[in-house]
Amino acid sequence: MHEIKCGEIWGGIHTNDFDLSTSGIEASLYSSACQSGKGGDIYYFSVCGGDKITRIAIADVTGHGEEVSDTSQSLYKSLKKRMNNVKSHVILSDMNKVALQHGFKAITTAAIATFSRNNSRLFFSYAGHHPILTRNPFSQQWSSLELPRTEYAANAPLGVSGDLIYDQSSQKMEAGTLVFLYTDGVVEAKNAAGELFGESRLLRALELAPDNIKAIKNSVLLALQKHAGEIFDHDDVTFMAIRIREKPPSLLSKVRMLLTNKK
Repeated sequence: MHEIKCGEIWGGIHTNDFDLSTSGIEASLYSSACQSGKGGDIYYFSVCGGDKITRIAIADVTGHGEEVSDTSQSLYKSLKKRMNNVKSHVILSDMNKVALQHGFKAITTAAIATFSRNNSRLFFSYAGHHPILTRNPFSQQWSSLELPRTEYAANAPLGVSGDLIYDQSSQKMEAGTLVFLYTDGVVEAKNAAGELFGESRLLRALELAPDNIKAIKNSVLLALQKHAGEIFDHDDVTFMAIRIREKPPSLLSKVRMLLTNKK
């Protein structure tokens, strides 16, 4: 499992099947491009300089080629610039400016999740993207993280308008909480009869999976392959299963444990 260090950003637009970790989370990622090694789905993980903030970003670009490459670069730059800040919605505002330069060819949906070890909260923002799914360690039920409705925030796809305002909310995360992010290619995968995979099949695959991020990823992948066939050629497919890690003991706790063991 690859460990992302302080001040590091990992990800991109390539086909990948990968496990990684930070001090705050463990993740298992699957990403497949429909035509080549590079597709229209973008994924990134970043860790702040102080090793307290882990950020996860996933985006689905309408176009391919230059539009995707530029959107990926803008996301990387914004993640790097705002690495030490829990505000996720400003990253969407940064990306929206770049998407507007390409017009409707680069309309993008995105979800940004930021986990802070300081207060064990997950901050999240959307731009026309499917809500993040979560399951706490005391339940078998998956639920979506919804943004509260506000008067001004549109949270619409990137590249639609320069006047859009993006919002952010947060939720307390217990150690062991599972988090799942995905792009349109998952729920829009079709079988031979043209039937979509859909959200109900996705939830079923999540509920049937063992309590393990790699097993969750494989459960969804197998369900997709059973429904649509071995090769996804309808769209890019990206999804990731994440587990919130136990909070490391503080320096004071370590000193107390050391003194207790010496007695």
